[in-house]
Amino acid sequence: MTDRSSREETRRRAAIESFFRTRVLPLGREAAAPVPVPGASPDSLYHPRGGERPSPDAMELGFGNRREMARTLDRHWRGTPLHGLGRALLRLARRFPRRVERSEVSSDVYEMF
Repeated sequence: MTDRSSREETRRRAAIESFFRTRVLPLGREAAAPVPVPGASPDSLYHPRGGERPSPDAMELGFGNRREMARTLDRHWRGTPLHGLGRALLRLARRFPRRVERSEVSSDVYEMF
């Protein structure tokens, strides 16, 4: 590993750790906080669901590009503590290069039948 790639790897690690501390840990603390549920006893974990069940189509994500993915995630997470996380993930993803899948097989190799 070169000095430059080592420094870049250190920056990426710091970015992930910062993202975890600032965006993910607070979500865990919020989820651990007791949520009052009307009609439930303090010892109950029951939480009634409201509204309609989402259709499978409602759960589809747009994967055309990173920006579309972020918008789709934020749209699905609107009104929840996760809203805005799509954009934050997009900013984090920009720090990481896209992996280019390379063929391990030479174009000169072929199979005979």
